[in-house]
Amino acid sequence: MILGVDMGGTKTELIVYDGEKFDFLEKFPSNKENLRSLPERVNKLVKSYGIEALGIGVAAWMRKGKIIKTTNLNVEYLNFNFSVPYIMENDANCFAYGEYKEHEDEEVKNLIGITIGTGIGGGLIINGEIYRGNGLAGEIAHTTVFSKEGEKRCSCGRTGHLETHFSGWSIEKRFGRDVETLMREDEELIYNIEGFEILARSIANLSLILDPDLVVFGGGVGRNLNADRVKGAIKKYLLPEFEPKILISEEEYMGAKGAALLAQKRFRL
Repeated sequence: MILGVDMGGTKTELIVYDGEKFDFLEKFPSNKENLRSLPERVNKLVKSYGIEALGIGVAAWMRKGKIIKTTNLNVEYLNFNFSVPYIMENDANCFAYGEYKEHEDEEVKNLIGITIGTGIGGGLIINGEIYRGNGLAGEIAHTTVFSKEGEKRCSCGRTGHLETHFSGWSIEKRFGRDVETLMREDEELIYNIEGFEILARSIANLSLILDPDLVVFGGGVGRNLNADRVKGAIKKYLLPEFEPKILISEEEYMGAKGAALLAQKRFRL
């Protein structure tokens, strides 16, 4: 049995995987108290379910298995006193790997995974493997974009980044309400802001560079986007010879599932 953890900027999700099917366990806020007590919570589950290994997806920049920067998650209270072996990976990489395994039978080898929640994450799968570059590949959130509205301060401390225009925190800052509420109250609102076009251009540019088989969106915000609106917006900026599939993920806990699958691969379970 493997425990999968997806530690995002707003919430943390846990699933258990028996090698064939996934079962959702719980979801809780990624606050100081919960991060501090995570090892205790995990170790209880280890005993209850006979967990052999742990896969952790974390909203952080990572190099050589170590967290070097977090922009939307405070991990200073997190410790790693787990009673079983674990693997830790960037959460968007976990999402992308989970989606790759989900679509493996469709001969998908090259994939871009975009998670839009509190922030924006990017995971790259090249020839069936996570592409990390020197560790930080895929951080599309912090690419510099042009906006008629000018440069805004990003969560990383710099200005003018994609995340300042179309992330959960930036949209909430602009409208004073969380994105899920906004989308329920006015379905058209977020598709009419400049940030949506900036997002589409950014994804199209990345697709022109990588020519993937699939671009898939997830996360609390990304999973609730309208697939046709997203496809139409991106394809406006793509040359006609580039034809990636563009999908909205149907899996609510794909980050945690991908983390579990990576643990299975690492520990050969």
